[in-house]
Amino acid sequence: MNKFAIVFLSAAVLVGAVMAQDAGTALCGDGCSLLCETIGSLCVDVYPLISCAANKAACNGACGQTCSCNAKCLANCHSRNAACEAQNANSFNQIICKGQVSVCTSACPVTCAGQAITQGIQQALGQALAGVTKAAAAA
Repeated sequence: MNKFAIVFLSAAVLVGAVMAQDAGTALCGDGCSLLCETIGSLCVDVYPLISCAANKAACNGACGQTCSCNAKCLANCHSRNAACEAQNANSFNQIICKGQVSVCTSACPVTCAGQAITQGIQQALGQALAGVTKAAAAA
């Protein structure tokens, strides 16, 4: 179960970073749908612990949020770079601007992955507790 979560989060971060660089959040929906369909094809319902429909919904939610987070973060980095280059036009300091945008864009996947991991843990705990409560009530 932990391996599935690690694979999902890694894939979501990579898909989010790549798609966010290409065309903003427009591709997030299609890319996340493809990712979650692919991962979900291996899912097997195990009542009351695993619900494939719930996992797919959680996958789409987390991937979409990660992709959107990356898109916003990268757009922010590039706007800060444009402002830096405008202030340092025809100057050697533009090299510093390039370095800053590199550091900024490198931090986006880590920041967004942290948010996704936190949300994923909260959702997993909520789903597990709901399943245990449901099983205890049925017994």
